Amino acid sequence: MIRWALNLSEFNIQWEHRPGVQNVVAHVLYRNSVSNMDGSRISCAALRALALNSREQLLREQREDPELGHIYRYLENPNDSSVNATVCEGWSQDFKLIDGLLFYASYSTTLGELRVYIPKSLLEAIMQEFHDLPLAGHLGKRKIYLKLRDTCYFPYMRKYIFEYVSTCDRCQKFNYKNALPAGLLIPIVSNYPNEIVTLDLLGSYPVSRPKRYRFLLVITDHFTKWSELVPLRKASAQAIANALFENYISRYGAPISLISDNGPQFISEVFEHLSHRLDIKHIKTVIYRPQANLTERVNRTLVQMIVCFVEENHENWDRDFFMSSLSRCTHQLMKRQVKLRLSYS
Repeated sequence: MIRWALNLSEFNIQWEHRPGVQNVVAHVLYRNSVSNMDGSRISCAALRALALNSREQLLREQREDPELGHIYRYLENPNDSSVNATVCEGWSQDFKLIDGLLFYASYSTTLGELRVYIPKSLLEAIMQEFHDLPLAGHLGKRKIYLKLRDTCYFPYMRKYIFEYVSTCDRCQKFNYKNALPAGLLIPIVSNYPNEIVTLDLLGSYPVSRPKRYRFLLVITDHFTKWSELVPLRKASAQAIANALFENYISRYGAPISLISDNGPQFISEVFEHLSHRLDIKHIKTVIYRPQANLTERVNRTLVQMIVCFVEENHENWDRDFFMSSLSRCTHQLMKRQVKLRLSYS
């Protein structure tokens, strides 16, 4: 401030306060209301920023756009027989036609201005202008989206911009990767039966007749790959805990470790209390990482079998399911004998 005061001291300056409402010259660039917006200003501000060839080009492309061209023609002439007035009447509430240009009126920019609609045929040219050219600098997805959001509008804007930047060849070659590298893989190793048990829940399925089952609890021994299939009427935490104890732990004993996903039933107090009382180490898989749970691979085979047997009658999936599970356990004599010996030895 002192430096500026010294530089201005050699001039004879008279300071005069002018309210913001009257200071129209300084605020003309961003205080551009819709009521004062005419064709020439739109051409200078919006079209120059979008690097289009001409205002007439944008008018022609908006009118012929396959996605929202019917909205343009409806706003231009509500009695146009080529558009469905019933559909366009509701959609047109979010748009305004000003001096022949279609604007998105549902959401304005940070400066309170309406955003011009960009037709589908011009999207690639807009992205090249805002991302590929040297002045754009191949910025990231979020920065490109924020720049375009304050300038124009087109449907599925965020998705289109993110896909365009993600598939940019130069960005993939030269941009820095700020994410941490993936960690080393740690395989899950089991040394004897019933050391590690994995489980998962399938459903909900149509209510079976006559037993009214809707869910299926799949329990798999990680070492022998032996699976226990328990149909359930409801998927509450108490029902799953009881089914695990009565159908598996009471027959084979409590495992050392138990692997499950982060479902609400498996992270509930009831399930954690059961694991604590039986001294079971409950391990939860990482989100969006089903490969860590062996039962997920078992589910793939089970669902395929259910689909093959059920066909049109979806109320007997539990009966056909048990037949398919029996065939799965006995598909090879040698593997069956090995599993039975390891499980019941």
